[in-house]
Amino acid sequence: MSAPVQLILFLYHFSLGLVVPVLNLVLLNRGANLETLPLLYLVMAVAVLSLELPSGILADLLGRKKIFLLSCVLNVLAFSLLISIRSSLAGLMLVVIIYGIGRAFASGSIDALVIDQSIARNGHGFLPQVTARLAMVEGVALSMGSITGGLLAQAGHVLDSQYTLSLVCRTVLILLVIALGYRWIPDDPRSEHPIPSLPMHLRQGSRLIRTNARLGFLILGGIFSGLFLSSIETYWQPSFLQINSQPGSEWLFGLITFSGFMAVTLGNVLAQKLLERLKSQQLGVYLLSRLVLSGALAVFAMQKSRLGFIGGYTTVYLFLGISNISESTLIHQMTPSHMRASILSLSSLLIQIGLMRAAVFSSLTISNLHISGLWLVMAGLMGGYTCFLCLRQQQSAISKRTAEPLGRTAEPLGHRSSAAPQDADP
Repeated sequence: MSAPVQLILFLYHFSLGLVVPVLNLVLLNRGANLETLPLLYLVMAVAVLSLELPSGILADLLGRKKIFLLSCVLNVLAFSLLISIRSSLAGLMLVVIIYGIGRAFASGSIDALVIDQSIARNGHGFLPQVTARLAMVEGVALSMGSITGGLLAQAGHVLDSQYTLSLVCRTVLILLVIALGYRWIPDDPRSEHPIPSLPMHLRQGSRLIRTNARLGFLILGGIFSGLFLSSIETYWQPSFLQINSQPGSEWLFGLITFSGFMAVTLGNVLAQKLLERLKSQQLGVYLLSRLVLSGALAVFAMQKSRLGFIGGYTTVYLFLGISNISESTLIHQMTPSHMRASILSLSSLLIQIGLMRAAVFSSLTISNLHISGLWLVMAGLMGGYTCFLCLRQQQSAISKRTAEPLGRTAEPLGHRSSAAPQDADP
């Protein structure tokens, strides 16, 4: 990954980090409340859901660079509109729709381009490194952006109570990303080759999922990731306000977000080391990290002090970083280049389905479960699905061990290996 592309990705994620610490507060200050806040995320999820897979297919067929730059233009439009809103739920609905469409076009486009170029230069053995590098650039940028965003929120609060300064800085930086990206992001090399038809592309993707059950289950886990992430990202700021209501402490939101992103980055580094050391047990690394992640959320849900809250939040994101890199590496290993953006978009699509379901569930149950109860439910769901994957993997291993003696017995009878049936396959 070239230095200019790393700079572009850094600026893109840094600008997002500027608003992450206060985004929910921005929405609450511009017409939303605790009941309508998850509904806004639901509308955003529907917008992403509608275009998630089509955007990935377009990126594979028309070029990842074009789709990424289009997503940036939509980001500028959404945040420009958000700046102009003072108190309008309908206006916020329009903002999250545009922003959701932008997110759909961003998912997987630039990552797929970078990973394909890396594989072309270094082979698949370099996947853990390039996957971790992408995540680390994102994590460091979000961390620095979030701590800067907390300070901007503190400074901007003196000017107005709606965090306009943070929104303006985000918009300006995205405009810079568009200019630099147009100049420095390399064109997709696939654009030089004939573009396959859409029906053929869809058939190839469907066949890939049907014939690789492990890939299918990994992607399906995105639903539980969406449930998990939505519950945290929607409610951690209001939850912290319940613990810490001291005025003039807006900077703590930036500190907490910073600690979370740095924990993710550290998790990315640890995951890379583990995956390189345990090449034959990469699925085990993924499953174990997801189980610990579920337990960490359950512990985080019971924290009642500022220090415990920050420590719990950081721990959750540490194991999220480990599990994310493990999952991404496994998915990229199983995905051919010409399908990469489409598969990444499908994975993101299922995450959005999880986000949407979490938004509906949260809106209906938050008054009874409260935030801590909601987090415990989500931890149980993710842990339950991970246990299911562990059992399935164990059954698969037992089946293989049972079949091995049969295969060795059949060899003297003249039967060949798996190449023979392939020859007879029409």
